[in-house]
Amino acid sequence: VTLPGGVSVTELYRAALERGVAFVPGDVFFAGGTSQVAMRLSFSSQPPEVLADVGALLGGLLSERQSVRAPKLPALPERVAVQ
Repeated sequence: VTLPGGVSVTELYRAALERGVAFVPGDVFFAGGTSQVAMRLSFSSQPPEVLADVGALLGGLLSERQSVRAPKLPALPERVAVQ
């Protein structure tokens, strides 16, 4: 699963683990240290009702992380006095 930009896979992983859900951060599947904002899910051993609950949990965690945005900085001329 490719995650939206700005989401920390590490934070998402830790939050999911605290709730009893684990996944593998996607960067361990890429050679050469390529940083990927992704996660790998394994779902073949779980019944559909568990998958629905896990999907809702991960979706909620993603929504929480997307709603927390860095403050928007003003344009450069407004921040730096030009002389």
